[in-house]
Amino acid sequence: MVHVNESILRIKTSPYRVPMRGMKAGGHYEKSQQVQSKSTSAGGGTTVTSSSGGGSTTSAGGSQTTSAGGSTVVTSDATGFNGILTTTFPFGDDMEIHTHNVNLATSQLQHSHPVRLPNHTHTVSNHTHSVSNHTHSISLSPHRHDFEVTIPAISIPDHTHEQTYGIHEVSSNVSRLTVKIDGVTVPFSGTEGEIDITQYLEKDSDGKVQRSWHRIEVQPNDFARIDLILSNRFFIQSKIGGNY
Repeated sequence: MVHVNESILRIKTSPYRVPMRGMKAGGHYEKSQQVQSKSTSAGGGTTVTSSSGGGSTTSAGGSQTTSAGGSTVVTSDATGFNGILTTTFPFGDDMEIHTHNVNLATSQLQHSHPVRLPNHTHTVSNHTHSVSNHTHSISLSPHRHDFEVTIPAISIPDHTHEQTYGIHEVSSNVSRLTVKIDGVTVPFSGTEGEIDITQYLEKDSDGKVQRSWHRIEVQPNDFARIDLILSNRFFIQSKIGGNY
């Protein structure tokens, strides 16, 4: 009878490789222009009232005096008059009312009014400014907003993509591997190395390795290419290692 002396699994990780080639696109796609109209209703009917602090009094500095320059003369000129002035004078009961016509030239009526401002001061006494308690109210009646959105037409004609031949490596960040032997996760660290899986192979009731198919699974945590080499040592009569 053949005995299993040992079973060594060697694991090597390298970048994931994939053959890339262009393929014919799905072809023609067309969608007509669409116009969508929608309305949104605002809450409205809302009254918001904010209360100010109010009831506060601020004091002005007061008792300040400013001096004006004074001694300034401002003169306004009259434009004069060109015409006839009529005056009426009653003189007692036995005198008839009569008029006197006066003919004055413009030059005779021209005159000016001088205004003199003496040196003086302006004084502001101590005083206060008070703001009473009050509120500010804002009222919004119910309303709505209407808008229209135009979605342009889309047209993609039949086309193909140029084929690119070759094997390309996919960039990845593999940091660990999960190794399972016959469905059982076994201790393994890193991304490559070797492990004696003899003790993890499924056994029969006598402790011998099952003489049937066994399952080895290696799962990386990112895209990767996994190379496995399984070395088995069998003997009719084992002299070293185990006897499975």
